[in-house]
Amino acid sequence: MDAPKNKNAILKSNVHIGGDGRIGDNNTTYNNYFQGQTVTIPRLLTNNIPVNAEHIIGRAPELELISKYLAENKPTVLVNGIGGIGKTSVATKYVVEYGRNYKHIAWLTVPSDLVSAFTNDFNLLKSLHIEEDVKKLIEGKQSDTAFKFVLQKLNCLESTLVVLDNANDLGDLLQHKSLFDSAHCRYLITSRTQLQDWTIVLIEHLPSDEAVKLFKNIAKYIQASDDDIKNLLAQLFYHTLLIELVAKSAHASGISFDTLQKIISEKFIHDTILNKRKVETGKHGDSLGINAKRATVENYIWLIFENIADISDPAKEILKIAAVTSLGFFNEYLMERCVNYPSIEIDVCNNLDILVERGWLESGRIDEKPVYKMHPLIANVVINLFEVKFETFE
Repeated sequence: MDAPKNKNAILKSNVHIGGDGRIGDNNTTYNNYFQGQTVTIPRLLTNNIPVNAEHIIGRAPELELISKYLAENKPTVLVNGIGGIGKTSVATKYVVEYGRNYKHIAWLTVPSDLVSAFTNDFNLLKSLHIEEDVKKLIEGKQSDTAFKFVLQKLNCLESTLVVLDNANDLGDLLQHKSLFDSAHCRYLITSRTQLQDWTIVLIEHLPSDEAVKLFKNIAKYIQASDDDIKNLLAQLFYHTLLIELVAKSAHASGISFDTLQKIISEKFIHDTILNKRKVETGKHGDSLGINAKRATVENYIWLIFENIADISDPAKEILKIAAVTSLGFFNEYLMERCVNYPSIEIDVCNNLDILVERGWLESGRIDEKPVYKMHPLIANVVINLFEVKFETFE
């Protein structure tokens, strides 16, 4: 089951792209794929390859940057940003608009870890003609060997793109990083976590004009000026998922624009009227199980940020302080002065770096020194999830 030592010869390739740029399911024939055998590999290696991105607004600069990096033969590009900001949408649009550059494409949503994502996708294994081999390895409790074998067979293909969506486990990514660094195919990974040694494309909030367009595309009945809509969406931090969910909820419940303005201004997303009906979460819910396909605005935000609770107590204390004190940008020295919990020994600098890597804090530099800040949506989640009281830190 070892991968061939020599690069496979392509005997036949009938890859065709239609005028609309959509990806066709064509085949490529390889010689010496299994040490002398000739096999035919489909263009679409999995059955969930996106073919339409008309609903995705903007993101041209990010797409051009991804294309540039992958064209420079960087094996892995990490699409990074907080939950719901639009990472999956960017990956979707890249596949639809740039898929013509690849002979093979796979899309894997990571349910828990990378090993299971690669070894449990039957369509991928079938496309690579290795379903029986992987099955035997799994039955023999050799899941890591099976995982590496799948990657070896992907490396035997020419011009292949693999999208790994929702790969948010930092330890899992670090454990297997060397395998992706040496890959022949290209990996586009969406993740809230940051691996500093990988090429990163940061996804931030939508520009205001694009945010307005997204809102109006969903809440079609709402009558309001663009400036008024911008003022509303500014309170939602121009956050892609928040805009989508709020617009869908307002549309489903027939909430007027004036009422919606009042709700968001006074209670943000925690009003009972806004959460009266469940709405479709679209592709955002793919990695969160069947219960996430439809959800209220508030509950879905809790779902996508629920693993914020899986951090150490010292890290939680730092998050709480950053959430309630409106620090804006801060450095480790200011945080050290704010932490006042003698019963808990806190390595502030190390915990700040961990929180950045896991996507709960953002980092930057002022006067060449590291600084940190918290996205206001995450601050809202921290305050409500941990039931933080402002007087706790007075």
